[in-house]
Amino acid sequence: MLAAKVCPVCNSHFTPKSNSQRYCSRHCAYKSKRVYLICAHCGETFDTSKSQSRRKKYCSRACQTAHKKDRITLNCRHCKKDFVVQRYYAENGRIYCTKKCADAALINRVVCICAMCGKEHDRTPSQAIHGKRNFCSRECHALSQRKAWRDKRLKTRWISQAPYGGIWRKIAARIRARDNYTCQLCGLEQHAPALHVHHIKPVSDFSAKTLHKAHDSSNLITLCMSCHVRVETNSVPLPTQQSKITHQLSLL
Repeated sequence: MLAAKVCPVCNSHFTPKSNSQRYCSRHCAYKSKRVYLICAHCGETFDTSKSQSRRKKYCSRACQTAHKKDRITLNCRHCKKDFVVQRYYAENGRIYCTKKCADAALINRVVCICAMCGKEHDRTPSQAIHGKRNFCSRECHALSQRKAWRDKRLKTRWISQAPYGGIWRKIAARIRARDNYTCQLCGLEQHAPALHVHHIKPVSDFSAKTLHKAHDSSNLITLCMSCHVRVETNSVPLPTQQSKITHQLSLL
């Protein structure tokens, strides 16, 4: 028969069934593995496991939700104004009322001028160096993007409405005949539909009032399809006026 032992939980004497038995009952064995804490919201005592004792602060989910939604008043460390914040953020180190106050307290700000309305606003030194946050508010940024989109749409509209219809067909036919239906880069002779007429100065470089100058004969040159692609991708340069005259004389 084994000697009697004292339960470390309830301090009662019991006769163990084996040498490894430490507690008088399963209830005392369960209690020995629990840790008792005080709820941060209601103040009542509750038990939890040792593994969760370091991060558990509330006795129930209802207390946790109520504690997080509870609001308290703090004083901003930068602007010295009172602001209301949830208790959860206050316990986790919230000391500034807004992000603007936090940035102003931690970083030296640079005064800049808004690119849209002209008002002064502050930015971080890195933002000023890299050209970021050129606007004082989101409204100014949205207005700037809207204006850029509108200008691009107007430019695309008048380019797309350029006289590329029947007038352009007549102009292109005249330029092909002027160049003897020959590519001015590689000298390839082809039929009219296979030859392209290229603008030396792009149409997009002309304004709406001077758009007619884009189709002037001095700004047009005949190219084959492969040379036209290489010129558009800047793979090969266009021939000079002197080389064009020499090439035309060689064809006579």
